[in-house]
Amino acid sequence: IAQQVRRVPLPIFVCMTALGVIASQHLPIWIPATWLAVEAVVLWLRFRALNNLHHRTGRSVSQKMATLVRWNLLSATVHASALLAYPLLAEAERAFFTVLLLGLCSGAIATMAGNTRALLAFIAPIMLPLTVMWAWSPGVYDPSSVERVIALLILGYGAVIFRIGQDVNRSVVQAWDARLRERDLNQQLTVALREAEESGRIKTRVLTAA
Repeated sequence: IAQQVRRVPLPIFVCMTALGVIASQHLPIWIPATWLAVEAVVLWLRFRALNNLHHRTGRSVSQKMATLVRWNLLSATVHASALLAYPLLAEAERAFFTVLLLGLCSGAIATMAGNTRALLAFIAPIMLPLTVMWAWSPGVYDPSSVERVIALLILGYGAVIFRIGQDVNRSVVQAWDARLRERDLNQQLTVALREAEESGRIKTRVLTAA
């Protein structure tokens, strides 16, 4: 996870900048500019915190995972705050916001290695308000059933993402367990070889002495 975290801040900030540019067409420029500044700070702090997390040997795995979950919640909440501009957007702009935010949620499967807690902490703060916005459709004069269907599709897509994350996490855990078993077998084999060599040397000395 730490290796994946190093790769995502810049692409995410580029995506958020695109949202900020769109929002600036409907809001005073200082609002999206301030939001992008907050995005940059949170992304940088998250990068620093998670990049150094695996070096903190004094913390347990559960403590490290709790830190990851907290940073995911904060980061995703800041991403989702872009939806405050949703009522002002045109239909095509809403679709762009939706596709981009769902893309971030999909990418979280890989960056979180499928860890379900970390994945849920990232996708829930984004997909739930996105679903509400489509179902509610503020700013739309006469919302139709299409908006409601899209909201349901977003919820369904979130469930699919979570399910895929579970499968990925299961595969990662199985691969790690297999690696640990292989390491243990190699250690046992090394010990057995050393014992056999030592036994052979003892027999050789005994026969020589005889």
